[in-house]
Amino acid sequence: LFGIGFVLMFGALFAKSYRVHVLINNRKLKIIQIPDSHIWGIILVLLGIEIALLAIFTGVSRIEAVLKKDDKYRRSTWKYTCEVTTRYWIVLGFLVGFNLMLGIFGAYLAIQMRKIKYKFFNESKIIGFTMYNILFFGVLVAIIQSVNGISTSSRFITTDLLIVAGTGLIKKKKNELIIFNIV
Repeated sequence: LFGIGFVLMFGALFAKSYRVHVLINNRKLKIIQIPDSHIWGIILVLLGIEIALLAIFTGVSRIEAVLKKDDKYRRSTWKYTCEVTTRYWIVLGFLVGFNLMLGIFGAYLAIQMRKIKYKFFNESKIIGFTMYNILFFGVLVAIIQSVNGISTSSRFITTDLLIVAGTGLIKKKKNELIIFNIV
């Protein structure tokens, strides 16, 4: 669900920003009409790629719970760990790579949106800022999740705070931020 949610949210932001990017970078001053059906098409193609990768990931990766016994006489030291195959890491690499490419291109569009001087595209600047936030805080979450020395509860709390920060900050004006009321 995380992958599909990411693509639906980020894909919609990406598609909307892409439309504005095409309109603003129209060098020939031709009349360009990009209907909503094209925006939906972009979102559905991205969603289709994500679902295909997730289906392959589910079919290929065999995760097995293995009981590790650090001390065979003390059951309190026994714990289950996940064992995965090489195929798991390969397909996971494709999944992360696809979502990272989507995020990087979204960040590129966000940087391009900052240059727009027209007031009727202010919404696109906010969308661009949101994509940048999500990418930045998403990378921080990935780094924290990959560090082994952090306790599970500390990792959970830090990750949740970064997710709230990444999705709750929206730029209103040049030096002001709006924080959404999550509760």
